[in-house]
Amino acid sequence: MIYKRAEMIEEHRTNVHDGSGEVSLAYLIPRNTHPNLRLLTYMNVAPGATIGLHHHRMETEYYLLLKGNVTIDDNGHTDTMQVGDLLQTGSGQYHGLNNTGSETAELLVFVVTHAGHPQNLPAPN
Repeated sequence: MIYKRAEMIEEHRTNVHDGSGEVSLAYLIPRNTHPNLRLLTYMNVAPGATIGLHHHRMETEYYLLLKGNVTIDDNGHTDTMQVGDLLQTGSGQYHGLNNTGSETAELLVFVVTHAGHPQNLPAPN
């Protein structure tokens, strides 16, 4: 199945997870389409924008940097990501992101849920 770019849902947010600036998301597939894949998006982070520190519970989030320069807080450790780098944030861990470059940062973001996550539980009768 091909998902056409023109048909993807886009969302523009500010102050994501109490960060600052503008972030846009293009949902590559509808949310919660597949078991264990809660989110698959193409994310743009404006220059100087941040995604505030946030935790993950019963899921793992991945950021694949496609374009730009970002600094991340990975569980209290600050580091920079280069194009092609992948950040993994597992259950019980936290992270945040800062676009330190002069151009919009582009990332592929996906969230995989773990066993026991509410998304994976059967619907009540």
